[in-house]
Amino acid sequence: MTYRQFIKSLVCVLVLSATAGSVFAQSGTESGDQKGKQEYVQKHFERMYKKAVERASEKLENGTPVKAFAVVVSRKDEVRVVEIEQLKKMPADVALEVLKRSLRALVAKKGSFGAVCMVYSSRNPNKDAKAEYVLVAQMEHVFGPTLAQITPYTMKSGDAKFGEPVVTSMEPMIFKVERKGSESGE
Repeated sequence: MTYRQFIKSLVCVLVLSATAGSVFAQSGTESGDQKGKQEYVQKHFERMYKKAVERASEKLENGTPVKAFAVVVSRKDEVRVVEIEQLKKMPADVALEVLKRSLRALVAKKGSFGAVCMVYSSRNPNKDAKAEYVLVAQMEHVFGPTLAQITPYTMKSGDAKFGEPVVTSMEPMIFKVERKGSESGE
């Protein structure tokens, strides 16, 4: 798959939308307005994902590694990219952990956003795969749905060659905030 084909397939969020719906249904949310909430979550996931793909694409086109960054949807329904300058100087795994902790702190202190998409790349953990790297987009919503899209890729002569993305559910990392007075004391 070429870079252009990759972009076209990522912007088409049919798989993502269908998965967001099933993840929402599994999240245990039971209300008369579940369909409305599902559409609301799906809209946020689609908007974040589109912005995340645009930003990651810019980086890959320029030959820049995709260090951890996030796309968030504010409570006022604004989509914005969150990049922490210091992360660019850190090893990838450390940068990802610092990003997660920073996002958790924002949620705990300000509650200023309702959905987040963390994006990063890493070496492909599947040693038998042809692709050297994976591009990961982990999405969470304050209403509960979480999912990750993992896309394998290889860089050749400055061009990224992408494989087929895989979408899976995941455990929440950002919106799973301990409340004051819990046993852990956090």
